[in-house]
Parts: sequence; structure tokens; C-alpha cells
Amino acid sequence: MDLATSRYIILTALLLAMITIWSSCVTAPDFDDTPVLEFVSFSKSSMIQSTIGTDTVVMTLRFTDGDGDVGVPDGDPNQNIELIDRRTNFRYATFSTPEIPAEGVGNGIDVQVRILLLNDCCVYDDPSIPACTPLDEMNELSFDITIKDQAGNVSNIVTSPVINLICGN
Repeated sequence: MDLATSRYIILTALLLAMITIWSSCVTAPDFDDTPVLEFVSFSKSSMIQSTIGTDTVVMTLRFTDGDGDVGVPDGDPNQNIELIDRRTNFRYATFSTPEIPAEGVGNGIDVQVRILLLNDCCVYDDPSIPACTPLDEMNELSFDITIKDQAGNVSNIVTSPVINLICGN
């Protein structure tokens, strides 16, 4: 055996040993069976008020779930993501995440979802001013967000940053 071949064998053996040691140190994630929700981003920081959805913002959320049962099966009318408008404390919208097949779950899931939010009307402290009245001001729109899995476990409540809702034309 020549010197180049011996070096190749030694380097290969060292590389395999390092990979074996490294892989034994890496553990699969161990997520809680109750979903854990995190706000990631909005695609922009403002939108113009309207009743017809002419402006939109994309919201990105991240969640983990140990047993991967967060999705909603096809044909199920239930929705598992809820947004509460912090200006009014009323439900702003609900959404569904698709069901994840059990064979894709492994030791849990770590998922990012993007949700398209349609614009909304400005609301005013003065009850004599109807919502969506164009005034030269802004509303600060933010949400309390939760996600629920199929077992009924509800995630932590995440509060989004503010979106400036432009009330004037």
C-alpha cells in the first residue's frame, strides 16, 4: 500500500468517526404536545382601510407540536387558528391549517404558515362616527392569536405587532 492510499484510508476513517460522533450528539427535537405559537412577521407595516379587501398583509406564524395533530382534516368545517382584534376584542378571522399525515410527524412538527389578511375598517372611540368613515388618522391594528390541535390543546396566546390602518383616503 502506498502513502497516498494509506492517507486516504486514514482520512476516510477519521471522517466516518467524526460523523458518527456528531450524529450521536444531535438529538431529535422533543416538542410539547400542546402547540407552541410564535409570531414571525408581517409583509408590511400598514394598509388602507376598506370594506372590500382592496389591501392585504401577509402574516407569517411559526408553531411546534409534539404529536403533530394540529391540522384540520379535509371536509372538517372547524378552523384552528383564531385572530382576535385587540381594538374591539372580537374575533377578526379564523383559519385552518391542513392536516399533516401521521407518517410525516416523526418526533413532532415545526411549521411556518403564511396567512393572507384582508384590510379592515377603522374604528373610532366616538360611537357617533361609523366604522370605515374616512378620517385623517390611523388605527393601530394588532391581534391576539392562538392555534388549537385536534386533541383540543390550545397554544399560548401570541400578540402581533401593530399594523397601521390608514383611515383616510
